[in-house]
Amino acid sequence: MKTQTNEKEEENRSDIYWMAHQHWWTQTLATDNYRWLCEQEGRLPPFLARSPQLCLRRCLTDWIATLGQQLHLGSITRHLAVLMLDLFMERHDVPPTQLLATALSCLVIACKFEECEEHIPRRKTLAEVLNVCLPGVSVEHLLGRDVMLQTEMQVLAGLSWALFLPTAAHFSDYFLTLALHEVSFPSHQGRDKQLHLRRYTSYFLELSLQDHRHLNFPPSLVAAACVSAARMCVRLPPTWPGQLQQLIGYNLQQLLPCVELLIRAYKSDRDANKKRKEQLLEPSQPEVFTLSRGKCTNE
Repeated sequence: MKTQTNEKEEENRSDIYWMAHQHWWTQTLATDNYRWLCEQEGRLPPFLARSPQLCLRRCLTDWIATLGQQLHLGSITRHLAVLMLDLFMERHDVPPTQLLATALSCLVIACKFEECEEHIPRRKTLAEVLNVCLPGVSVEHLLGRDVMLQTEMQVLAGLSWALFLPTAAHFSDYFLTLALHEVSFPSHQGRDKQLHLRRYTSYFLELSLQDHRHLNFPPSLVAAACVSAARMCVRLPPTWPGQLQQLIGYNLQQLLPCVELLIRAYKSDRDANKKRKEQLLEPSQPEVFTLSRGKCTNE
């Protein structure tokens, strides 16, 4: 006979599985699920920015994001992989020679946890993508069965096997759904406004991965700030309507520090893109990330 504790654990696993594979933000229990996510969010350990490899974080997160996009992985999977990497690096001094293997293991673990089985990349697919992203690196060694198994076990043990870690991506679709229902768009521009709001929210969500300072905010606040920043870019007043404040629980003053970080990064990105306009008009080439002598470079 199952104990009450085992039954509770099984129920929690069932809830997690359901939320991971359903558009929970469109369901009738969306509000309850949001509250449950907030409870889980409150259990996340604080980020102290004490990793010796913090200077390499931007390179590693960009590499995870690029690899995840090329493998057609979901936003939640990419964000979960980055959060796993942040938490693991926060607690361990990872040798530079093992950073790529650790980052790859975080992405693979996140895939196994979040993606449907048919979307989990096989070793052959990983090798093909890694050969493009990491020329000159021994992909065979990186994907060696013993190396991957050992590194994955180290990451899992380092995280105490706690894999359900709420990220901003877990909240963003729910917040965006509320934002789209909150306003009536004029018929002649409604579809374009909604599309741009979704795209800008997704853009700011990915932008939030690049700066470790966003880890100082709760993931739900980061997601809300992404929606608010997107409304600013789409010129959809007000920046943070009272209805969203009431439903989500954050006021504009709470969001502003995070929104300002996002907008500064957006302007910097926009200015850099203007300078690279001629290069962007040429046929695009996949970015290649390398780690050399403790420095991050992209070619």
